[in-house]
Formats: sequence, C-alpha cells, structure tokens
Amino acid sequence: MEWFESFKQIFEKCFIREDRYMLFVKGFEVTIRVSVIALILGVIIGFIIALCNLSKHKALRAVGKVYTDVIRGTPSVTQLMLIYFVVFASVHWPKWIIAGIAFGINSGGLSPKYSEPVFFRLTEVRRKPAAHSASIHIRQ
Repeated sequence: MEWFESFKQIFEKCFIREDRYMLFVKGFEVTIRVSVIALILGVIIGFIIALCNLSKHKALRAVGKVYTDVIRGTPSVTQLMLIYFVVFASVHWPKWIIAGIAFGINSGGLSPKYSEPVFFRLTEVRRKPAAHSASIHIRQ
C-alpha cells in the first residue's frame, strides 16, 4: 500500500493544490465550444460542397472537387496554422473561435463523402414509383 500513498500524495500535489484541476475543466469547456462551432460550420460547408459535387454544371462540380481534394490532401494541423497565422492574422478574435472555424472548414471538406450518397439516394427514390421506393413487392 506504499505505492497507493505515494500516488495519493502526487495526485494531491498535481491536481488538488492551487485548484489545478480547474485547468482540465476549462480545457473541456474550450473543447466543447470548438467542437460545436466546427460541427455547425462543417455541416453547412459539407452540405454546400455535396450539392456542388452533384450539380449538373461543370463549374460547380469543379469547385466542389477542388475544395474536397485540397482539404483532404492537406493535414489538419497545416490547415489550422494557415488559417490562424495567415487568414486570421490581423483579426483579434479568441483563439478557440478561429480553431472552430479551421476545424469546421476541414470537416466541411470531408463530409461530402458521406452526404453525397444520401442525396443521390433521395433523388433516385423520387424518380421511381412509390411501390419500388418502399421496397413493396406484391406476390400473387
């Protein structure tokens, strides 16, 4: 039980004294904020890019393809650094907002891969008669 007493003392020294555990609580709050911004922005961008990729116009398809290729081909840390130090260098916003925007842009480039089949399936269902889209087979 000597190791337990040692662990207890180290834990108390590192987390309990001087309210150091609050650093984890504040970090968790920032993580939730960044995640919410990234989720909302990623869904919006992903929806728009998925519609571009499914468009009949070549220019819109090209925009969607270039965006997804660039975002998928660039590491997210590189994107974060470019957005923070280049794009938002002169803007004095909180860092967590810029991080949320950067991760939202990253998520928006990755999500059309998952939403395009849904759009395709929805448009396919509208073209078929109701019995076929509901997978109803009448047996005689």
